[in-house]
Amino acid sequence: MGKYQETLGNYEETIGRYQESSGKYQETLGKYEETIGRYQETLGKYEETIGRYQESSGKSQEIMRKGLTELDLMATKSKSLEKTCLSQRERIRLLEHQLTAANDRLKASQQLRGELQLVRDDRDSQVSKVQALTATIVKYQETIGKCLPELDLLSTKSKSSQRESIRILEQQLTEIAANEK
Repeated sequence: MGKYQETLGNYEETIGRYQESSGKYQETLGKYEETIGRYQETLGKYEETIGRYQESSGKSQEIMRKGLTELDLMATKSKSLEKTCLSQRERIRLLEHQLTAANDRLKASQQLRGELQLVRDDRDSQVSKVQALTATIVKYQETIGKCLPELDLLSTKSKSSQRESIRILEQQLTEIAANEK
């Protein structure tokens, strides 16, 4: 039972860790999605800014190059974050699968626990019956133990009473035989 409870405890602990990890990954995924949204918003602002700069003076060419460079950098970061986000989603799916498997094992363990309890209850019932029968046997043995001396006494009395009856009958026979002569 101890090993079973330890295994059950390990399953419950693993499930807790999976749930905690899943929550953390969901939180991280949300942060990545927020960051992507901010980058896209910033990207839109840069595009607006680039449009305004194109209309302005000769400096706009240089600013536009800087903006494009930052835009390219943000696009690269955005792609990297998207890949990370996809990787995190895959990890979440894996954790959910592991969590489902752990829940299945927990249910099986709980079912076994119920079956084990039924076996224990049956065993306890059988032990109670054996104890009751043992107590009855002990009472019978005590009764027999008390009756044996009385039986021996009665048997002895009966034998001596039979001997006495035989002796009396032999005397009567001897007297009858003597009277008949």
